[in-house]
Amino acid sequence: MSGEFEGYERKYCHLSAKLSIACIEAAAINGELKKQKVSEIKEGIEEAEVMIRKMDLEARSFQSDFKAVLLAKVREYKADLNNIKREMKKILCGVLNPSARDELLESNMENVMKGFNLNTYVHWNDAANLILIAAMTTIGLS
Repeated sequence: MSGEFEGYERKYCHLSAKLSIACIEAAAINGELKKQKVSEIKEGIEEAEVMIRKMDLEARSFQSDFKAVLLAKVREYKADLNNIKREMKKILCGVLNPSARDELLESNMENVMKGFNLNTYVHWNDAANLILIAAMTTIGLS
């Protein structure tokens, strides 16, 4: 596989996991903290969109079967990001009540578990990733 594509893929998966956690956290807080978290999520979504565009361009530079495999991954990541955007809209609209929040937590955990295996994409020797993994473990996502 392309080294560049793999690099973008790793960055996207790491960012996607962070965004999923941030959405869960934002749903549980209020006030100024919520505004700050929402701002962080928006920035992360923009960064994730850039990563997906880069993966798409890189995938299109290959031939036939390999190209198809990479473009299928790109479609998966686009769908994942759309789920995060939907969660973000729910948070912004203030639609979340306790039962909706629980539903969001359950659906997010399912998306994380079926969307990708964190062990595959997260480098364990990176300190920032270790912090992320610890946070995910604390809230029950890994």
